Amino acid sequence: MHEAAFSDIIIEICLIFLIVFLPFAFGAVGIGPQIVLISICEIVFLLFLAKASKIRQPVFSKNIFTWITVVLLAVMIFQVIPLPKSILKILSINSYNIYMDFLPGYKEGSFWRTLSFDPLSSKIELFRIMSYGLVAIVIIKNFNKKKQITRLLTVIAVTGFLAACFGVIQKFTYNGMIYWVQSVPEGAGPFGPFVNKNHFAGLMELAIPMAMALVFIENKFAKKVLFAFMAIIMSLALFLSMSRAGILSFLAALSVATAILFLRSSLGKFTLKKHIFYLILTVLTAIFAIFFILKEPLIERFSTAHDAFFARTAVYKDIWRMFMDFPIFGTGAGTFANIFSMYKTFYAEKVFTHADSDWLQFFAEYGLIVFLSIIILIWVFLKDILYRHFLGKGRSSGPRHDRFVLVVLLSCAVSIISIIFHGFVDINLHIPSNAFLFCVIAAIAFVVAHGNFHDDTDIKAMK
Repeated sequence: MHEAAFSDIIIEICLIFLIVFLPFAFGAVGIGPQIVLISICEIVFLLFLAKASKIRQPVFSKNIFTWITVVLLAVMIFQVIPLPKSILKILSINSYNIYMDFLPGYKEGSFWRTLSFDPLSSKIELFRIMSYGLVAIVIIKNFNKKKQITRLLTVIAVTGFLAACFGVIQKFTYNGMIYWVQSVPEGAGPFGPFVNKNHFAGLMELAIPMAMALVFIENKFAKKVLFAFMAIIMSLALFLSMSRAGILSFLAALSVATAILFLRSSLGKFTLKKHIFYLILTVLTAIFAIFFILKEPLIERFSTAHDAFFARTAVYKDIWRMFMDFPIFGTGAGTFANIFSMYKTFYAEKVFTHADSDWLQFFAEYGLIVFLSIIILIWVFLKDILYRHFLGKGRSSGPRHDRFVLVVLLSCAVSIISIIFHGFVDINLHIPSNAFLFCVIAAIAFVVAHGNFHDDTDIKAMK
């Protein structure tokens, strides 16, 4: 076997292992699974690097995505570099004041301290985010065949389906423990292998669109039925989880996708036009059927949304105050649990380890520079795959017409947009399994939008 082909096989096996392993390891929130994640991602990148050096393939591309990522990582690295008092006082006066007030000996000594209040946690966050980025690079540079992309989509769909089946079974046989043996923290709302039902919902939001994509991609009727069944079971599990934000975010993302489909259909020739009616009808039928089955518990669950929203607004106000004290560089990645107690103005027995909002936590921990970089990155990415490639705006050759490309782009967009919406009221992008899968799906969308597939797939048959 050719050495490059062997490397490709090992890389793909490693990625498949992580996609399957991380969700079932409690979402990889523990340090052990995170070490596995970081180690395997580094191995994958080193294998790719060795292959790329032999065939003289460039590893990094000079585009806006690369530069924004460099800014993000540079700030994260800067957060964990020890600084003298004089520099720290200029860059973050409030960090300096906290060290002066609470760090023994800092006032009299000449200690060097970091912008991050917990450098170890920040370094772990840095390595984890770098791991996501390295895997994204490998997928973009190394996965240039439809068969490779289809296999990744299949693994994601199957993983989501297995987690959904497990979640449904555990829902009706629950004994207060995950896997029926692992205890959970007091007040937790577990579902499936996740301690928090909202994080399980995040996995479903990522996996359901992949199963739906495979319904259109696969040519064999039996496989179409199988993936449609998987999508229905995962949708049922999503509603059974009673995650209000997960359900609403997914429905909102589907609505956005439907609007984009109709925009695309107005451009004239559209290879998916004949499928729009059937797709919408199928999705709406499935949703109404599930809602009818779970009508009473869903109504009861959503009836408390008003109280939950106002409870969170108190948290969000305090997080805003926290951000205003550290606006440029934040408090340091992974430091929310260390600092928030200083800003909490309300009584709650719950210990806030996260902000209950991805975007507010990014805001508070990373500061304005990184937050704006993330927003710009997401905006440019969605504009690139949807506006430029799916709708064909700004492309000299017009919109794409390959059904494989269109289906994968739209499905990935549903997953990504759903998690973005969900991030306003939850922290799926701070759960390693979901953040990793989010980056994998984003990389798939990028490579499908920009790639020139050269395997033996009959492209004409896919149109």
